[in-house]
Amino acid sequence: MSTLLSKSAILGALLLFLSCTNDGPHSSEPLDQNTRVLTEVAALGEFPLPVGSTVVDTGSSLEIMLPGTLSFLMQDASGKVFQSPRAEYTCTCSGTNSCKTFYAEGEYGCLHSSCTGSCTGTPSDAEKVVKWLGIVDMAKDVVVSSMPGSDAYLTAEGRQLFFEQFASKPLNDFAEFVYKPSGYKSTQDILNSVGPVGITKVELSLYGINFVMDVPFFENDESQLITVKSGPSVSCSGTDACTCEKKSKGAFGYRIYWCEGCSSCTISVIE
Repeated sequence: MSTLLSKSAILGALLLFLSCTNDGPHSSEPLDQNTRVLTEVAALGEFPLPVGSTVVDTGSSLEIMLPGTLSFLMQDASGKVFQSPRAEYTCTCSGTNSCKTFYAEGEYGCLHSSCTGSCTGTPSDAEKVVKWLGIVDMAKDVVVSSMPGSDAYLTAEGRQLFFEQFASKPLNDFAEFVYKPSGYKSTQDILNSVGPVGITKVELSLYGINFVMDVPFFENDESQLITVKSGPSVSCSGTDACTCEKKSKGAFGYRIYWCEGCSSCTISVIE
């Protein structure tokens, strides 16, 4: 039977991936009477805008600049997933006349104003209609141990596309690095060889998004320091009386787990 991955190997993988860095913070726009810098999280529909976001209200649209190294995760009409620190949100009328934007008690939205039909808010990027999938932290572009308190956020559809497209390369690189010392190429190889006892689940984070991944089981060695929480099963929990559901996806030979159902959902492994 192949040698299974040790704690020090997991730690080494995390430290190696931490050696990469990204660009510094995005610059802020000058303030004027139509510009607001958020001092608390604001809702744009069901989408949370984090503290520090700069929002310029033009009357019929919002121009949004995220703070620091945060970026919108978006999908264009061709299906391409991309990131940008800037985005727009335009209120359009289905009838005649126009709608206008509003801000009240921590919430942005669209008002009918003189619109004779219904008002719809549409996200865009550089005059191109897009779908908002979430917010990611571009400075956290390597796989590390899970981190609390991130402003990163993904919609249910965004999580699927995040793992399938946007984050697929760093995830695949990390999984290959972690699996290689074990002598196995995939989760299924381990299951076929030694069964479920050969696998453990670890809490990880990438671009500020927390998730759990199946990795080769590392033998118990209390003399080794390990920075990742691991265990045999996964749990989802949330606040605000919402229900969180565990989801998973198998790709590149390993399985990833996440939680969805509300913005307060958190994922953890049960030790």
